[in-house]
Amino acid sequence: MKYRNANDIFPDELLEEIRKYSSGELIYIPEASPTKKGWGERERERKSLKGREKKGIERNVYKKGCAS
Repeated sequence: MKYRNANDIFPDELLEEIRKYSSGELIYIPEASPTKKGWGERERERKSLKGREKKGIERNVYKKGCAS
């Protein structure tokens, strides 16, 4: 995540309105819901971990002699 100066982003009127609620603090503004991706979707990490978990489960079952 990249930090940017609010003076460079917001118009003066909006910046004054924001200052009524918070001044001098860091504020996180999340992405809009439709564009926000779930955990692991961008790097395909979730799919990779599920594959590794499945292989690990199969390996453990085989080691215990319970192969189906």
